[in-house]
Amino acid sequence: MSLFRIFSKNMTIPSIVLLLIGLLSALYYVFDLRYPNHFVGDMYGLEVMFRVSILVMVFSSLFIGLFMIMIGRKKKNSKLTKSGLFLADICSVVLILLSINVYSSRHKDDIRKTYPQKSTDELIRIALDNKDPYAIYEIIARKDTSAVPELSNILLDENQNARLRIESAHALGQIGGYNARTSLQKALTISDGNSYLIDTIKYSIENIDRKNGR
Repeated sequence: MSLFRIFSKNMTIPSIVLLLIGLLSALYYVFDLRYPNHFVGDMYGLEVMFRVSILVMVFSSLFIGLFMIMIGRKKKNSKLTKSGLFLADICSVVLILLSINVYSSRHKDDIRKTYPQKSTDELIRIALDNKDPYAIYEIIARKDTSAVPELSNILLDENQNARLRIESAHALGQIGGYNARTSLQKALTISDGNSYLIDTIKYSIENIDRKNGR
């Protein structure tokens, strides 16, 4: 409590509010690390280390800022105090932005968990409206041949989102069939300089040919 009184004497009310929100945001960020709501693979340990290192850097800077505030007020050095306030405020804002990003990611993951219950047409519409390749992943899992015309349209549209075109090429290769291969072959002839897209198209064509015993 005495530490809080020191800070309350040395910090402005907006800075105190910002600091408290930042600390609550940090708790939410840690909660997400401890209880992720998405699939956790073998590489999750590295993700945790990276995110924790960011949190440590922000908190280190925050404590430096608070220390500068206390020293500045104690020595009546307004410049040091203002610098500490600025650093503490910036760190609090960073913590808030980190938690907002976490909330957004968790919200998207919750929505994506509903994709298996949606029709193929709905998934195509979601992919186009939200530029979300995860909707195409669900189509790949189904290998729904009715999606081939729409996937072909996405792939052949040079103005379309590059990630969607790549995943559409991958989906066509997994679904297979004459129409899918024809679309892939056509895309190969009109493809732009996106080397990853070209490689995906070639791999998808080879995958269809392997299935057909070519």
